[in-house]
Amino acid sequence: TRIDAISHGQRRQVEIGMALSGVPRLLMLDEPAAGLSAAERPELVKLMAELPRDLTLILIEHDMDVALANSEKVTVMKDGVVVVESTPDKVADDPMVQAIYLGEGH
Repeated sequence: TRIDAISHGQRRQVEIGMALSGVPRLLMLDEPAAGLSAAERPELVKLMAELPRDLTLILIEHDMDVALANSEKVTVMKDGVVVVESTPDKVADDPMVQAIYLGEGH
């Protein structure tokens, strides 16, 4: 299959696979879920869950479901300032994070 014949989500998986081919200790992904369909996002989450445990993953992501799914530690920033840094559960329940991502009147 030619790369231009596969979906955006499949291309993203190929890109991550290519990055892993060098056996890195650190993988940095900048908004890997951007442009993925609702059906492709769970596949990305599954792929990230299957990454080697000794691989450090730094993820910049606005999709909170994707960002929190496999994280051990989460840092939330607003306007370049750290708002909260904690576990995924605590970050998801944080009122400031909810205000930032869901709006003040959520």
